[in-house]
Amino acid sequence: MRTQNGTYINLNTPVEVYPAIRYVDLEVDVCIQSDGTSKTLDMEKLEKALEKGIISQKLFTKLKETLQKMSE
Repeated sequence: MRTQNGTYINLNTPVEVYPAIRYVDLEVDVCIQSDGTSKTLDMEKLEKALEKGIISQKLFTKLKETLQKMSE
């Protein structure tokens, strides 16, 4: 969502349409302020999802890499 103050990004898995529509909210969000600075929110929730087996280590690693690129 883009506002006058910046952009708020909710990260989730791609939408799957078969057999029903579903996606997994990865709990972590990124807030990019109008001055270009960014902040990752709720990283601890993503780590708990990994611990509980809700997401794989591969997805966790990929997401951390993506978050790193977004903050550069």
